[in-house]
Amino acid sequence: LASDAPALLGMSFESSVQAEEALQSWTARSGSANLLGAIRLGLNLATDATDIVVLTDHAPPADIDLGPRVRWIALGEAAPNIGFTGAARSTTGQPSAIVELTNFSEQTASRAIIVETPGTEPRTQAVSLDPGQTARYRLPISPETEVTLRLDPPDTLEADDVLTLVPEDIRPVSVDIRAAGEAITQAAERWLDADPDATRSAVSTPELLITDDLEPAPAGAWPIRIVAPVGTPNAYSGPFIINRDHELAEGLDLTGLIWATDLGDELPAPPAGIGQRSDPILVLANTTVIEHRRDAVGNRETLLSIDFDRSNLEDHIAWPVLLANAARQRRAARPGPVVANSRIGQPVRISGPPDSTDPIIITDPSGQTRTLRLTEADFTPPLPGRYTVAIGPRSFPLSALPIAPAESDLSEARTLSVEPEAVEGVASAVTTRNIAWLLAILAAIALAVHGLLVSGIYRRGGSV
Repeated sequence: LASDAPALLGMSFESSVQAEEALQSWTARSGSANLLGAIRLGLNLATDATDIVVLTDHAPPADIDLGPRVRWIALGEAAPNIGFTGAARSTTGQPSAIVELTNFSEQTASRAIIVETPGTEPRTQAVSLDPGQTARYRLPISPETEVTLRLDPPDTLEADDVLTLVPEDIRPVSVDIRAAGEAITQAAERWLDADPDATRSAVSTPELLITDDLEPAPAGAWPIRIVAPVGTPNAYSGPFIINRDHELAEGLDLTGLIWATDLGDELPAPPAGIGQRSDPILVLANTTVIEHRRDAVGNRETLLSIDFDRSNLEDHIAWPVLLANAARQRRAARPGPVVANSRIGQPVRISGPPDSTDPIIITDPSGQTRTLRLTEADFTPPLPGRYTVAIGPRSFPLSALPIAPAESDLSEARTLSVEPEAVEGVASAVTTRNIAWLLAILAAIALAVHGLLVSGIYRRGGSV
């Protein structure tokens, strides 16, 4: 199966009946088709005598040499199509659904977008698109409401005429500040005032904890620890090395940063259970001054080795960027899918609660279930529609949107068959193998005749 990533429908079949039974479970509903990758997979698994047959709906790329073993069969028909090519929920300003429509035809098209929400009468918005036009529309909806959007009337490809948007978890990350240093407290409060995705909260278990001590954090709270140097700190303007592969370093700019620390210090040992994995985020003159630690069940902490009062970090852009990255990372680790509305074929990270041993149970739109015995996993929805993710007593919605502009464009669909071309090297190789077998058979016959002659001579008392 080509899909987004080529995969086998089955290892091998001893009869056409077995192959047909396996095909009954397959539907062409992926958001894309990696046909060239699937051909390579087939060639790698095949023998020299195996033919590869490609089934699709369009002609092969003009610049691709399929080789002598690949037959391309297209079963498609060019047709006009209008479909959803983008969708998302917006929480800025008036809560709404933002959808994108594209007219893949050579004629002006008129449609109605039907907005269906539970317990209310459907609403209708008329739209008109010019040939080849892509347009975006904002449809007011409640942030807590699941909504289904339909195009009326449906057209040739009905798969991109309907989609469901489920509510997103838009709660800001809860943050508590427990710092003795006044400068740290004020700098953290200024960040909270400016970042709408984080909020000050005095709950017993905040999601993020900004602190300047080494006390163990409550379960589920990810501390950001400002650790004062033990020795005599000095101020440095570099050289800095940033671990750009880590999500905490995204967008980090250190231009003009003054960092005060003792380069002879080592970061304190992690509390029990933390530190099974440690990643340097910022290195100053071969000394790690920002480190990120995590344990096996997903708890994390970030340590900054810095004299906060002698540095300019609180007034530097690196401070709010680092905290915003930490808040985004913490939100992504909330139980359930990291996003509630995703595109079909796009991996979605699913996390369980801290210290949870419950499996992740996913029910797809057809009612089939899949169990992932992991506390954190990436799941790629194979079908469009609404999924349910259950972790222990909690359940979460997940919608896989049928958003695939390349698949919605039916203008290049064709019905044709491209036969493999004969290649001299392959033909001569087959001929050589046949001659070799013929010579081997003749040699065996000669040896058998020789053996019979020798036996007859011995029986008559002769010698050889």
